[in-house]
Amino acid sequence: MAHLLGTTAQSVLRWVCGYVDHHCSKPPPGEAVVIELDEMWHFLQRKDNKVWIWKAYDRATGRLVDWECGDRDERTFRRLFERLARWKVRLFCSDSYVVYPLVLAVGGHYQGKGETVALERNNGQQRHWTAALRRRSIVVSKSLAMIERRVALFAHLHVNKEAAPEMYRLPIQAGGFIALA
Repeated sequence: MAHLLGTTAQSVLRWVCGYVDHHCSKPPPGEAVVIELDEMWHFLQRKDNKVWIWKAYDRATGRLVDWECGDRDERTFRRLFERLARWKVRLFCSDSYVVYPLVLAVGGHYQGKGETVALERNNGQQRHWTAALRRRSIVVSKSLAMIERRVALFAHLHVNKEAAPEMYRLPIQAGGFIALA
């Protein structure tokens, strides 16, 4: 990409980080009847240090409404859950991971892989779309902030589709000049 733009990789990285920080915020709270919950992992700084990305997906709108990076524990999930309280959720659907019933109320929580299909598909798409998040990747992220930015950019461009139309076009080198296709 840097070569196509006639600049350095560091300049492109600064531009992308600036774009994400300015344009890729989490959606404002609304009403979500059913939220699917799941977690996926990525490496932070080295292969033996996993960071977990907890995600909340609104089944009705197909939007990724919130996420939290941290450990695979109750404390990290509680941080996400406290923010989800503003969404007026009626039902949470999750897999059978042990943390969910510790936090979610009986009657407002359904456990089973059959009810998290959309978010599992979202996780697979994110692993495909973001090479660094692939399971057999040799890539490790240097900072938690970069992992957060990857999730935010994925949600903004691919899931929630909130970007301006020109953001979906790639620059193409034409005779030494950059042209938008």
